[in-house]
Amino acid sequence: MGPLESPESAGRFLRMVLDAMPAAVFVVDDDVRVLDANAAGRELLRGGLAVEALPRRAGELLHCLHAAETPEGCGRAPTCRECVVRAAVGAAVSGQRSLRRRCRMTVSRDDVPHEAFFLISASPLRHAGRDLGLLVLEDISEFMELRRIVPICAKCKKVRNDGQYWQSVEHFMARHLDVDFSHSYCPDCLQNALEELDNVRLSGTG
Repeated sequence: MGPLESPESAGRFLRMVLDAMPAAVFVVDDDVRVLDANAAGRELLRGGLAVEALPRRAGELLHCLHAAETPEGCGRAPTCRECVVRAAVGAAVSGQRSLRRRCRMTVSRDDVPHEAFFLISASPLRHAGRDLGLLVLEDISEFMELRRIVPICAKCKKVRNDGQYWQSVEHFMARHLDVDFSHSYCPDCLQNALEELDNVRLSGTG
């Protein structure tokens, strides 16, 4: 018998795979109650959530400020009707997939409101006769903060870093976002470059 042929071995292997994933993954019901989470998900929810604390609604676990607006909690405030997470989970429970929808959430950290940004994905999941959802949260708060505060020169397009040094956009993006650039000419710049070469040739023969 192979190592994954027994249900117990397959279950342990699946848990290892989920816990190895860097994104936060949750099994949720139609009211966005978290029934289970992988290691990254437990870390995201209050810095390490015990499975015994479940089920609770995601907004309450993430400390969404709207979850505290009404005594009934997450999903019951008027603003919750526009919640991207609830919409994605609702679609998943009804059999549709939602992929990487951006969501801005105001959460409380140490009793101080903060903006958090996530990419939300949700897929249908049926288990033990129940229609559930597999919810994935990718935290892009750091990227969104960079995008909002990066100072860039209006002329040369260099970027100023935290040390007050100016560096090329390519260097900044490679360092902070692990993004590499390839270089080419846009049509307008190519035309200008060709005209400059023609002018150099003409001035050299005049």
